[in-house]
Amino acid sequence: MGNLCLIYSACTDLALNGNCLSCPAGNTPWGTQCVTQASLYPFCSAFGTGNNCTACVSGAFLANGVCLARNPFCKTSDAAGRCLSCYTGATLSSSLCIFLSNCATQTAGNQCATCPVGSFLTNGLCALLSSLNPTCASFSGNSCQVCLNGYYLNSGICFLANPACLTYNQNTGACTTCYNGLSVLGNVCGSTAGLNPFCSTFDGAACSLCSSGYALYNGVCYLANPNCATYGPGGICLSCAQGDLVGYLCLVGTSCDTYDPNDPDFLTCLTCPIGYTLWNSQCISYASLYPFCQTFDGNYVCTTCSPGSYFSNGVCVIGNPFCATYNSDGSCNTCTPGNQLAGPLCLVISPGCATTNSNEVCATCPAGYTLLSGTCVSVVSLNPYCSALSGSFCSSCLIGYYIYNGQCYLASSQCFSYNMNNGGCTACYNGFIVYNGACVSINLGLVNPNCQTFNGLTCTACNSGFYFYQGICIAANQYCATFDPATGYC
Repeated sequence: MGNLCLIYSACTDLALNGNCLSCPAGNTPWGTQCVTQASLYPFCSAFGTGNNCTACVSGAFLANGVCLARNPFCKTSDAAGRCLSCYTGATLSSSLCIFLSNCATQTAGNQCATCPVGSFLTNGLCALLSSLNPTCASFSGNSCQVCLNGYYLNSGICFLANPACLTYNQNTGACTTCYNGLSVLGNVCGSTAGLNPFCSTFDGAACSLCSSGYALYNGVCYLANPNCATYGPGGICLSCAQGDLVGYLCLVGTSCDTYDPNDPDFLTCLTCPIGYTLWNSQCISYASLYPFCQTFDGNYVCTTCSPGSYFSNGVCVIGNPFCATYNSDGSCNTCTPGNQLAGPLCLVISPGCATTNSNEVCATCPAGYTLLSGTCVSVVSLNPYCSALSGSFCSSCLIGYYIYNGQCYLASSQCFSYNMNNGGCTACYNGFIVYNGACVSINLGLVNPNCQTFNGLTCTACNSGFYFYQGICIAANQYCATFDPATGYC
């Protein structure tokens, strides 16, 4: 493959998509097969954790965990391959080890005026051309035509390619394929782990399999409802692994402890077993009503949220997947490794650009990234609650969020279901009822404390000494013996 001869072997464990998860000792996963580490990294003499080289064969140097061919005239070199010392007979000059040759012609001062073919003039001396461009594999006259593996040719000079590239453009050095675990992002190879912290298997830059308990929306793994069998946009349950589909959730029920004696069909619950609560006269498990809660206390109040979610008014809602920890309002407090905190968000930065300007600043970005102050930033990380993107415009949001002008906003955590376009509640959790698009306490005395009787949300009679005004009970003049119940006039 590319510039390498790979030796394959069989996998010891496979992922659901057919890719290797594990390999025999001395091998590493490579798509649907295993390859030997020695054939993938031919200049390594020892490996550490993962596939990182810890030592190189003679004539190679270590760069970012990969061993690359060294300038053959260097005895020792730094991490960038620059010569630190030379073999006997060579002279160290500007991080190169140069070998001198005889002059073709000399000046009156006995300095070289011209040099023979294969040499170049430097400070009155003739040096072998191969020592000026030591990573060149083939010359034509004084010009390099082909470079050693790991280097690319530009204007007749060989430059070090990105050591993370498996293959690269021979004229520009831009990566075309990467070593396992890295993906082509613009012109370099970089990790996609920051873009997808809950992904277990990558197919190039794209996540192909999420960790258990997470589902893939818009190319990113988000916390999933464990009771769902299949998901719609944003994590809405389409079918249930257990329970019955009600609104956006799969509700798991059980038999009542006691039934309403006035119900001859014994379908109306009065009390429920431990771990269940009344929901529309049925017993429903707390865990299915609040699927993102990880632990409950003895009164079944949520105490901790599952990773990837945070508390909002006592309910766990899906959080920004790029946050490691959250503030009380759901904004990021710290970021998952490799991501950058910027206000309430954690931004995923691309390690490379699609193109750069003359100052080597990003001019355009790889697919899925957008330009922000000269840096390529993941579009998903700028709008992390979006479940479907069209370019940089969001068309739908994760469950628990609604869309407005292309951005996703948190819906009320008391809503059981809501209008996806304005966030208005359409149904509420137990103990609340819909009132003007919001969920308010079912204890209507908190809304209209001087009302004596209600018909649904409408007050039908006020307490003594109060009268109706725009549906609210207002205190009448205390000195009136009688008053008009419509106006409060004595």
